[in-house]
Amino acid sequence: MGACHHVLPAFGDRAVASLDTLAVRGWLAGLVSKGLSPSRAKHAYCILFAVLEAAIQVGALVRNPAARVRVPRTHSREMHFLSAAEVERLAEAIVPPYGVLVCFAAYTGLRAGEIAALRVKRLGLLRGSV
Repeated sequence: MGACHHVLPAFGDRAVASLDTLAVRGWLAGLVSKGLSPSRAKHAYCILFAVLEAAIQVGALVRNPAARVRVPRTHSREMHFLSAAEVERLAEAIVPPYGVLVCFAAYTGLRAGEIAALRVKRLGLLRGSV
């Protein structure tokens, strides 16, 4: 569900001039209390903030009621990397031919989208190049 799906149900039927800081704080707190991750709540807040900034530019608002609202803190998690032995065990446990894909991703460092965009003509298997 995109960030707009969190903004529109809460504010879509209200005039922007009726919004105040308390309403924005309550909405944001509600998102977090319903289990939305802090990063997604922050993204939804950014969408609302941008809409309210646009309302200022067209003269519908004098100030942005979301301007002084604190957004939830996002916590970065420590990344976990598999050892070569763990990659091999994972590749063996996956239905063929996807184990090759696991090894390819692990050892090249390419992201899923980059791997999906690869074409056979771009592979130099004999040279070991992608």
